[in-house]
Amino acid sequence: MDIPKRFIKAGNLGYPEEEIIEKQVLKDGTFVKKVAQTVIVDHKTQGRRVESLTIDEFKKTKKNEPWPESATSRISLDHDAVRNLLNYLLAHKEFLKLQRSSFYTLITGTHELSELNASELSGVVSLVQTAAKQGKLAEIVKPEALQNFNAAINQARYKSAIDQLSQMLSNVALSEDDYKKWFLEHHWVFGTDYLGPEDRTKIGWAVKGDIILRSIDGYQDLVELKLPTAEVLKNDPSHNNWFPSTELSKALAQVIKYFQ
Repeated sequence: MDIPKRFIKAGNLGYPEEEIIEKQVLKDGTFVKKVAQTVIVDHKTQGRRVESLTIDEFKKTKKNEPWPESATSRISLDHDAVRNLLNYLLAHKEFLKLQRSSFYTLITGTHELSELNASELSGVVSLVQTAAKQGKLAEIVKPEALQNFNAAINQARYKSAIDQLSQMLSNVALSEDDYKKWFLEHHWVFGTDYLGPEDRTKIGWAVKGDIILRSIDGYQDLVELKLPTAEVLKNDPSHNNWFPSTELSKALAQVIKYFQ
C-alpha cells in the first residue's frame, strides 16, 4: 500500500489550519467500497493537534452503475477513538507475526487469569503452546510474564504432588518402595540445598540406604525412609517429655552402620 499524500488546508479567519491526509481506499469491491480519510486540526492557539478519522462505505446494487456521491454509511472516530484503534492494531500486528494457519483467541477487558472462563483459558493455552512450538513465545509474552508462568506452573506442580502424598498417607497398603518412588520424583521437598538424588543408593563401595541426595557443596546425604505407621517418639508421662521410639533407634543404628 502506497503512503497517502498529505496537504494543508488553510483555515479561514479565526479558524484553525487543517492537515488532510489523502483518502485511502480500504476495500474496492464490485458492489461495496470503503474509503478512509484522516483530518488533523492544528489548534495553534491551544498548542495541540487533534486528529479525526472517517470511514465511508459506498454500496450499489448493479455492477455497471456508478458509485453514489454520498456515502451509504459513515463511521467517525474522534481523537481518543483513533488512539485506541491504533493501539489495538499495533497489538494485533504482534499476532500476525505468527503463522497464519494458527488460530488465536483475543482476550480483552481482564488482567487476571481467574476472571477468564473455560473457553478463554483454553484459548490462552492453545496460543502459548502454538507459539512455543514455533519458537516465537517471546514475541507475544513479556519476559516477566514468562517468569510468572514458570512460577505458577511450579506452584501447581508442587500442590499436585503434595495432594498425592496426602492420599498416600491414608493408604496403609503402600510399601516403603512406593514412598521411595514418590520422594525420588519430588526430591525438592528436602529443600534447595540439593542438586538431586544419586542414580544409585551408593555410599563408598557398598550399595545401601533408601535415598542418597547430593548437596550443592558436593556431599552425600542419606535419607532413610520409614512408613508413616512407624512410631517415631514415645511419651514419658512421669517426666513429661518424649524419647526416641524403638523404630527410630533402629533407623539411627542402621544409618550409623551404613557409614562404618
